[in-house]
Amino acid sequence: MFVKLFFIIVFTYLSNFLISQSVFICANDSIQSFSVSSVQNSNYDWEFLNSNSQILSGNGTSIVNVVLRGEGDVVLRVTEIDDNGCSGYSDLVIYLYSEPDLSFIINGNCLGSETVFINNSSSLDSIVSYYWYLGEGVSSNQISPTHTYNQLGDYNISLLANTVNGCEISLDTVITIFDNIDADFSFYPESTTILNSEVNFMNYSSGDISSFYWDFGDGNYSNLENPIHEYDSVGYFDVELIITNNNQCQDSASYQVIIKPDFTIYIPDAFTPNDDGVNDFFEVSGLLSYIKSYNLKVFNQWGDLVFESIDYEDGWNGYNLKGFKMPLDTYVWKIYIEDYLGKINVLTGKVVLAK
Repeated sequence: MFVKLFFIIVFTYLSNFLISQSVFICANDSIQSFSVSSVQNSNYDWEFLNSNSQILSGNGTSIVNVVLRGEGDVVLRVTEIDDNGCSGYSDLVIYLYSEPDLSFIINGNCLGSETVFINNSSSLDSIVSYYWYLGEGVSSNQISPTHTYNQLGDYNISLLANTVNGCEISLDTVITIFDNIDADFSFYPESTTILNSEVNFMNYSSGDISSFYWDFGDGNYSNLENPIHEYDSVGYFDVELIITNNNQCQDSASYQVIIKPDFTIYIPDAFTPNDDGVNDFFEVSGLLSYIKSYNLKVFNQWGDLVFESIDYEDGWNGYNLKGFKMPLDTYVWKIYIEDYLGKINVLTGKVVLAK
């Protein structure tokens, strides 16, 4: 005779009676023991009905050791056969909660620099808390903590996570903290103009450096240790050197390079506005392409303004602002020139209006 027994075979799990004939277990608690109240001379046959979980030992006895695999409902059946050949069975429903998948990346392992622990863990059941142990007596409940190590060496790192269903899992690793490197450089000439814009950069970094990365601040880069760079425009350029060693420790240094505008200017001391096509205008000439703004004013001997121009290609033809021809005399001029770095240059002098 073979019948299903109700509340006759009573399971125990962790020394507790399971009156409900069901149990909830975290998947990471994979090796478990179950037992039933035994009857003398009875034999007990254990089997899983719907999973790849496995009987490890104890089959035929009232106590069985199993390894649980998978997630969701797992049915463990025990069949009791007494010494008269009568048999019956009972089922235990084991619900396996999903196990969190812990994963993290360590970014930075250099002395005195920030180490970031990037948490990439996931779980079907919500993770409600994290606990990190980072070494040096430091712990954290943040999801992705940071820490700056003050001593060289190896540190044990542990991440512990708890789910909403009370499942707990941990992940351990070891981090090695390496000595850092120190970036520094100089350059010459320290002050230069667009007419001589080649700059030499010299690395003065310390440590075992494996790579160099220079950013010259103008969209150009170099991987040389001591590069030379020529700038093609005026301005302020923030130059940064990033160095890296074989342990991926990095450091950086930056300085500002100033490429000044430069110009040459020729101003005549006399002109003859007689319409003969030779020296008819009082006008400036030279290398003036890096001028941002220009203003020329000409005054008579009483200080009256007789001419003004904001274009260095626009010269004075000897007529005043009202269109009258000025007499032969000596006149005072003043020129304001603003370069592309905002510097104002003021020039003054005299010019003779001659025949």
